Amino acid sequence: MDSHKASQQTPDSSGKGADPHRPGSQVLLADDDRLIRSLLQMILQKKGFVISTACDGGDVLKSWEENHYDLILMDVEMPGMNGLAATQAIREKETQGQRIPIIGLTAHTAAKDRDRCLAAGMDDCLIKPVNFELLAETLRRWIGADPFSSP
Repeated sequence: MDSHKASQQTPDSSGKGADPHRPGSQVLLADDDRLIRSLLQMILQKKGFVISTACDGGDVLKSWEENHYDLILMDVEMPGMNGLAATQAIREKETQGQRIPIIGLTAHTAAKDRDRCLAAGMDDCLIKPVNFELLAETLRRWIGADPFSSP
């Protein structure tokens, strides 16, 4: 697994992650495309997020079981275990009341592809290439953190 953690900060006691101006939300970023993974990692780290990365669904599942994350950004199509299967596996293992937001990343734009993501247990879905305004809106919605606002 290709992993990088900037620090070991924990989210606030409310469990909602970082507020818009406090760094530290833990995000697991999963994508088999090194360029996409590196770009998103660099942008989110500069905005104060603590990013771990994974290249396939098996790595996602292992990392999720071993660490705490506030959110997972997950590519839908990865080699080995894809993002849909990894999401289903996470949902089966979660305990009641502890649902991590999982945001799908896909290059497919058809409504049926978004529906597949939601049916697998993902909470939302973004189209690649990722629009950073939509990414910020999605992060605000799911963990209350806006990486693109000014303090």
